[in-house]
Amino acid sequence: TLGTLVNNDSDVDAETVILEFNALVGNDANTNHLNVKNNTFTVNVSGALAATSNTVAATLREPSITNVNKVLISGGGDAGDTVSFQVTYSNAAGRATAFEAQILDALDATNLALNLGSITVTLGGGAAGITNSSAGNTLDVTIGSIPAGGTVQIDYTATLTYAVTPALVINNTANLTYTSLPGPSGTIGNPTGSNTPGASGTATGERDGSAVPALNDYFDSDPASTTVPSVTAVKSIASTSEASTAGADLAIGEIVRYRLVATVPEGSLPNFQFIDTLPLGLSLLDVGQVLVSFVADNGVTEPVDMAGADNDADPPTFVLPVGRISTVGQTTTFTLGNLVNNDGDAGAETIILEFNALVGNVVGNANGNTRDNTATVNVNGALAATTNTVTATLREPSITDFDL
Repeated sequence: TLGTLVNNDSDVDAETVILEFNALVGNDANTNHLNVKNNTFTVNVSGALAATSNTVAATLREPSITNVNKVLISGGGDAGDTVSFQVTYSNAAGRATAFEAQILDALDATNLALNLGSITVTLGGGAAGITNSSAGNTLDVTIGSIPAGGTVQIDYTATLTYAVTPALVINNTANLTYTSLPGPSGTIGNPTGSNTPGASGTATGERDGSAVPALNDYFDSDPASTTVPSVTAVKSIASTSEASTAGADLAIGEIVRYRLVATVPEGSLPNFQFIDTLPLGLSLLDVGQVLVSFVADNGVTEPVDMAGADNDADPPTFVLPVGRISTVGQTTTFTLGNLVNNDGDAGAETIILEFNALVGNVVGNANGNTRDNTATVNVNGALAATTNTVTATLREPSITDFDL
């Protein structure tokens, strides 16, 4: 309301009344990408309509980053190895500029150690303003502005720790948030003369990725994983007691020496066990001949009573303490305890165990019968590997042509 005006300018030029004001695009359900906001104004004189303006149409534009992609570039090894990750994303064409696009990736602190010096950021399409606040085990990179079509690529590496266990899948997620305006809470010091009044995420502030309320949906994420190699295990016959039989042929009363070999990844091997269920007709013989060895260039950390096993002997020479051998029925468990494979090189490390079994003089053991046998490896109470099957064939002498 300008009150009563009198235009005294009695010339041929036009006289005008100009009024300017600021309006805020609210952060609410009525303001979304490509919404068109039409606006007109009217002039009243003496309480009656004197004029109606043209229509001014404003089209709302939002940024859109929905393609965050985290991938494992290389790796998947065991303890001491380096894995490489890459995160990429872009702002869609035809969109408003995204501001303060922050990637956070908190790596699994137990199993991965972020290499802070490895972080590199590559920008394209007009994206600008890199702030790397990464610390500890968390990647934290913010890009100041990403116009429509702007691209970001972040590369970084991490080292697998010695806490990793066989076949462990290590998951991590890169999380992105961004805002609709620059600055801590929105536009400040701009040509309109007004500042965005509300805090970020509020109804009178910029739209952000806080998800509270739900319309603050400027966020995206993507996971990636790396997997530690599994244990592999092989069973074989190391030797037999009788020269009169050959290969996997066994006589009644013969002693067969079985050999178990587990190839293990570098890292932790909690509660490591060989478990062997002998077929009926065979039984464990002489616990004093259960021998074990660890074969590794840089050693294996083992329980105190197993220290002598770390001797690289093949065939093994260390006698497994009898308290670590448990037999229930046909199943014998050889418990080696909590082990750590410290051998940070490219070579394979193995655990070898040999034991004797007796072919019993029992019903069912007869010429031509076969006895199949496999063994398993358990780590931390869970199955880690199963060996191949070893088949032994029983052989008996047969003299049926006696004649006087």
